[in-house]
Amino acid sequence: MTFKTQASAIALAATAVLGASPASAWSLEEAAKPYAGTEVEVLFLDRPGYAAAIKMLPEFEAATGIKINITRCPTRMHLANRCATSWPAAISTSP
Repeated sequence: MTFKTQASAIALAATAVLGASPASAWSLEEAAKPYAGTEVEVLFLDRPGYAAAIKMLPEFEAATGIKINITRCPTRMHLANRCATSWPAAISTSP
């Protein structure tokens, strides 16, 4: 057995004996508690993937207390223009 294999076996055994790490007890609700009542502005392209995400938002909002405000942009150019007018300091003018 190589050293790497031995180390992996020891780590696996320690995890089994000691139990899962505290990270496994993490939940979305607990992580979101400090942000409950927050509103987030989001720009989405009008695409199927974003439409699927939008359908999941009510469940996310109910679980976290975070409100997501969506603006749909029909094209990438429209999205870029919205970003430039909404967050001009965030848009780099360098080449």
